[in-house]
Amino acid sequence: MEKRLAIVIAVENYADSGIHAVKYAEADAKGLARALENGGPLDNVFLLSSKATRTTINSQVRRNVKALTKDDYLYIIAVRGKLCEVGLSS
Repeated sequence: MEKRLAIVIAVENYADSGIHAVKYAEADAKGLARALENGGPLDNVFLLSSKATRTTINSQVRRNVKALTKDDYLYIIAVRGKLCEVGLSS
């Protein structure tokens, strides 16, 4: 049986003072998760907000990817903020 998982990353306040705060990022992330449910219920939603560091994001993605089967879906969405490349190394 297929699983539908979502990792939604939303950071409103960054540790780097050079990056402006992003209002409503968490509310938008919750709204996106609800919108994904229109395609059917999600088995699990992981909302990463103030704890969304490169390490926690990589860890959450790795953990969920390892648990996937060929029939599963994993949605990874980042809501607003600074665009950065997050590489997964093995």
